[in-house]
Amino acid sequence: MNQAHPMGGRMISLTPDYTLTLARDSAISYLPYFGRAYSAPLNSEGGIKFAELMRDKKISFNAKKGNYILNFKVQAKEDTYHFFITVWLNGTATVNVTSNNRQGIDFSGEVFLLEP
Repeated sequence: MNQAHPMGGRMISLTPDYTLTLARDSAISYLPYFGRAYSAPLNSEGGIKFAELMRDKKISFNAKKGNYILNFKVQAKEDTYHFFITVWLNGTATVNVTSNNRQGIDFSGEVFLLEP
């Protein structure tokens, strides 16, 4: 991800270290978090960081807009996250993340296909 867009805040440029990796049935998130937390987990390094199975995954293609929409949910140790991802044919993407314990946050960046 290249940028974070916290609710009610300014865009924040990110280093290339932050990623969201999707495999067939799992998601690995190493994303920062900027915003209001309604409750904070104890002994946590912060951010949106997990490696878990995706649940309730839905994928659709919008031919009119030329993009793919991917929705899924992840039950991590400290929270439940809902992802709404839009991927355009030019390789850019936006990621909206909401959770039970934090304000929503958006990310934007590029999509890369990893070799198996």
